[in-house]
Amino acid sequence: MITDIRMPGMNGLDLYQKIKSADPQARVIFLSAYDASSTELSLARSLDPDAVIIYKPVGMRDLLGQVKTVFDG
Repeated sequence: MITDIRMPGMNGLDLYQKIKSADPQARVIFLSAYDASSTELSLARSLDPDAVIIYKPVGMRDLLGQVKTVFDG
């Protein structure tokens, strides 16, 4: 799953918890704006110490590289 940390309604951290409760093996990549609060980023890390956080703007090539690393490797 690729999700933004900040979204209207349910945020990415809440979505992450729901997905992981349904499938603990699910892999997640968080997207984040550079201005995301340190609290949000700390929460993401506390939920999953190995969480991949990609900062926007991100180029398609870089995003695809991260996706391959997380989902293939």
